[in-house]
Amino acid sequence: MTAAAPDGGDAGTGSPGETTSGSRTVRTHPIGTALAAAAATLTVVGVALASHPAAAAGGAAAAAASAPQAVAPRAVVAAGPPAPTGTLVGSWQFDGPAGSTSEPDSSGTGNTATPDPRHPGVSWGRWEPTSDSGYAHFADGILQTPNSATLVPGDRDIRVDVRVRVTNGAKGNNIIQKGTSTDTSGFWKIETTYYITRCRFLGAQGSARLQSHAVINDGRWHTITCTKTASAADLWVDGALEDHQDVVVGANTNTTDGVSIGGKTINGSVSPDDELGGDLDYATYRLG
Repeated sequence: MTAAAPDGGDAGTGSPGETTSGSRTVRTHPIGTALAAAAATLTVVGVALASHPAAAAGGAAAAAASAPQAVAPRAVVAAGPPAPTGTLVGSWQFDGPAGSTSEPDSSGTGNTATPDPRHPGVSWGRWEPTSDSGYAHFADGILQTPNSATLVPGDRDIRVDVRVRVTNGAKGNNIIQKGTSTDTSGFWKIETTYYITRCRFLGAQGSARLQSHAVINDGRWHTITCTKTASAADLWVDGALEDHQDVVVGANTNTTDGVSIGGKTINGSVSPDDELGGDLDYATYRLG
């Protein structure tokens, strides 16, 4: 008897190893039939094993082991010099309008800086959008403060910060200083030379000369910080420590000179070829 097949054909009772589908006869080998049965059995066993609680737990553990592992964030070391301490004895911000004839001291100590009449080339009234503040341009100009006792370091710590843009290439630039290297009673200074910056300290017990690896005379704005403590001196540029010396400089008792900005004088005479060619956004001086 032939039963109707679902596709409208006949599903006959063909000979062993044969099946009939419609008008076609498909031959099957006995080994193929046995393999198919074995595969079906393995599938059933695999499903059973996968559903076992122990297998599920093991699979979860394996998945967790292969998943990306979270990495604890590294501690971030803050860049830049330490926060300022001590007494602010000089703060020149260069925010004055065009036509200004002096630079006021906003520290409250009254150390206003005025142009040297032989080198008056300082102009105010310029704006620096990055810092949202004014700046002064120096072109053969020197500012000088009075010789004030408030500016004498003695044996206190010294810190000087400036933000400067140097535009005259490799030429030496005296940015800010108090005294000169010939003053045996003491001096300090920030300068640039051959595209880098240096800071120098001289005291009763020794001296320190630090210099940067970073290029400064590149026509871009840079922050420079020079510090001296009882046992060390440091130079920072744009938040990076450029140089450090373990040194005892000793007391600076220079009562002869005020602070010079943009150049220097020696015994009342202006030193040639040392004037700053560029711009100053601010300069600050702290003691203690």
